[in-house]
Amino acid sequence: MNLDLLLYFLRLFLQLALLTVIYYWLMRFLKGKSVLMLAIAWLILYGIVIGMKLSLFEWSMNRITLYLPMIVLVLFPTEIRRIISSMTRFLMPFQPFNRHHRHDFDPDALHTLANSLRNMANTRTGALIAIEQTIDLGGHIQGGKHIDAPLQDNSLLETIFYKGSPLHDGGVIIRKGNIAFASSTFPLGDNASIRDHFGTRHQAAAGLSEETDAIVLVVSEETGDIHIVKNGELELVTDRGKLEKQLSRILGTPLKEEDDTSTWLTHFGILCRARIKILLVRFRNAMRIKNGHG
Repeated sequence: MNLDLLLYFLRLFLQLALLTVIYYWLMRFLKGKSVLMLAIAWLILYGIVIGMKLSLFEWSMNRITLYLPMIVLVLFPTEIRRIISSMTRFLMPFQPFNRHHRHDFDPDALHTLANSLRNMANTRTGALIAIEQTIDLGGHIQGGKHIDAPLQDNSLLETIFYKGSPLHDGGVIIRKGNIAFASSTFPLGDNASIRDHFGTRHQAAAGLSEETDAIVLVVSEETGDIHIVKNGELELVTDRGKLEKQLSRILGTPLKEEDDTSTWLTHFGILCRARIKILLVRFRNAMRIKNGHG
């Protein structure tokens, strides 16, 4: 009898030691993993416990399973929010009122946005801009300064992202063609490829676009490259001259119409500036030759 009792306690002790080791390594393995990986690992472990008839394991897992939903909500809030957002995006096309909730740009705002992006790219001014679509971005960002100013000229966005500005660190939310918030914090994405090759702005753009249907625009302060981010995928703008057309296609906004006179004057001004530069270069070269002979 004493031997049976000793064996029983020894078995409990070994199970407890094994339980501690397995739970420790399980938590290390699941660190940074998705909620799906947690569910798969838990089911595999539960099957092994039942198959081997480990009573202490089974008792502890039954108790933990009761609180598993709460544990998942506490440990994986981003994953849960992302799943809910994905379901919302999936169901959105089937809602008959959906088309009335898309926050379209007007052509003037689109023209201003494209010009601002090109200017910031030329000066290598880092920028992070999210264009709200059907999903409200308020629940997916943190902080931010309420602006609520229309996109009427290039200077506003460029002033916000100017390095000396107190609002440059963070992202801008554009809602219904207006700058709604500035200096907002976006959730970072989990894509390892983006994390290894890009900085925080691109990770934040990918994270917000994974959770919502927002169109996110990023200007790199290192290279001046412009990326359009949608559904966690980065698309490099290879031709900045066609940026406005590219945004028009993605956002479903018509291009700003320009009259023939203004277009002709623009081209004429460019041609004049080019000719003046050529004449100045020739004049300088002639002066150098003359001074050299003198």
